[in-house]
Amino acid sequence: MNYLHSLLPHQNWQRLPGGQTYEAPNPPPRSADQQSDEVPARTARQRHLLQLAYTDELVGGVLDDLRDAGVYDDTLIIVTADHGVSFRPDEPYRPLSEDNINDIMWTPLLIKEPGQTEPRVIDSPTASIDVVPTIIDLLGADLDVELDGQSVFGPARPADWKPRSLSWDLDEIEASDDGFVYADGPAGYAELLESQALDFGAEWDLRFWRWGDNGDLVGRQVSSFEDPESSGLTVSLDAPERFDDVDTAADSLPVYVSGHLEDGRSATVAVAVNGVIGGWYDTPDAPGNPGEQTFQVLIPPSLLEDGANDIEVFLIEGTGDQRRLIRIEPTESGDS
Repeated sequence: MNYLHSLLPHQNWQRLPGGQTYEAPNPPPRSADQQSDEVPARTARQRHLLQLAYTDELVGGVLDDLRDAGVYDDTLIIVTADHGVSFRPDEPYRPLSEDNINDIMWTPLLIKEPGQTEPRVIDSPTASIDVVPTIIDLLGADLDVELDGQSVFGPARPADWKPRSLSWDLDEIEASDDGFVYADGPAGYAELLESQALDFGAEWDLRFWRWGDNGDLVGRQVSSFEDPESSGLTVSLDAPERFDDVDTAADSLPVYVSGHLEDGRSATVAVAVNGVIGGWYDTPDAPGNPGEQTFQVLIPPSLLEDGANDIEVFLIEGTGDQRRLIRIEPTESGDS
């Protein structure tokens, strides 16, 4: 038996699907253990999904190795997780609350049986305590020990069965007398499926970057807009020298672009790389406090070129087909 406890896709969220790393605060700037606005929360989710895609690649590599060794067909494989993570604005990532419980309580459970050739879905309530009984069942072992769980291939639990999680001191939900927090199974599962329906588009190279109101701009040439006029605003990029001499084959890539606007109002900004829009962000409103309009954008690594790269920041004004770009000039420090 081989067992691997991998921290991936757990924080730190600093991996791209191809395995390259990038330097960025972890988690993105936030208050306490939560994201207070939708865009920072979705940026955190984007980073999580990128690292999850890398994790998927690693699992695929293990499966390939098993096939190459000629033991895949006879091997029992189980992939699961101990908890989920929430990316709801104003909600904790990990501690349970009334609003995020369904994000955290439901986890993946993927099983490849020995000799299995066709996929199937078992759509009945299961729990992590079912993993060991399932292994015993599939291996045909005779174990005279009482276990808390049951095989997922045995009789189904009642449809109204309530999943539970052992309470811990950071939870915002009060535990029952037995020390557990319970969720509504059917309602929670339905909400989970609905909340996961994100449309990133079909183009794999950019799909994790095309999210939200302005995600369709990612991959679009700046030259396709009318010549952007100047906004009169200035922007200061953090560590702009990272883009002066890029090696696209390096193990670490400068795909995290951050900075702040020298202005006292909120704005929606687009970041362009070598004349192509690579991401967008809503800066927070901080009147009378220049420098607090920070933005953090992940750009697709495919937009980077070997050598010097041109990073530009624009205001996005208007909606839909009426959107236009307005240039934000770099400060002297941002030009360095």
